[in-house]
Amino acid sequence: MTPPLRDVCRGDSVQSPFPTVVATKHPTAIPNIDHYEVVEGVSVGGATVKDVLLDPETGHKYIAKLGGRNSDLEVLTEYAIYLVGQTLPLTIATGGVGLYKGELRFLSQYFLDASRAEELVHGMQLFRDLYDAKTVTSIVGNQFREQSFFTVQAIKAAFGATYMHHGAHTEDSLFDSFVSMLTHDALLGVQDRHHEN
Repeated sequence: MTPPLRDVCRGDSVQSPFPTVVATKHPTAIPNIDHYEVVEGVSVGGATVKDVLLDPETGHKYIAKLGGRNSDLEVLTEYAIYLVGQTLPLTIATGGVGLYKGELRFLSQYFLDASRAEELVHGMQLFRDLYDAKTVTSIVGNQFREQSFFTVQAIKAAFGATYMHHGAHTEDSLFDSFVSMLTHDALLGVQDRHHEN
C-alpha cells in the first residue's frame, strides 16, 4: 500500500510513490508552513475546512484549505487546477501547497482588500438574501431543483439585486468574472462548482 502523500513528502525532496511516471530530475519538497499563524476574526466559510494563515516573514495571508472526502488528492487536484489556470488569460489568486500541522493544504493567497470594504460572498449567501430561508432550504439537496433554481440567469439577477446600489457596471463586472470562472471550469472538466462557492 502506498503511504499518504504527506508522509512521502517530508525532507529535502519528494520521493514519488509513482515510479518513473511522475519522477523528475529536480524534485522539490512540499514546504512545511507550521510557522504560519492563524488569523483570528477572518472567516471564509464553505464546504471544506479552511483556515486563514499569515506568513510572518512576508505578511501575506493565505486561505489554507484541507482536502475533503479524498484528502490529499483533492489538495493536489486544486493545485493542478491552479497551475492550468495560470496558463489561461484569467485573473486568479496565487496558489501553492504546504504542510500545516502535518496536513497537506492548498494555499490560495488572500485577495480581499479590507481598506476597500471588500467581502467574500458565497453563492448561497446571494440567494439567502433574496429568498426566505424555507425556500432555499427546500431546494438544497434536491439535485433537480438545485439545477433549475441556481441557473446562470438567476445568478446574474442575484448579482444585480444584491449589488444594485453599486451601479449596473458592478453586476456586469461580477457576471463577466463568473463567466470566466465557468469557462475555466469547463475547459478543465471541474465539476465542483456548487451553491456554496
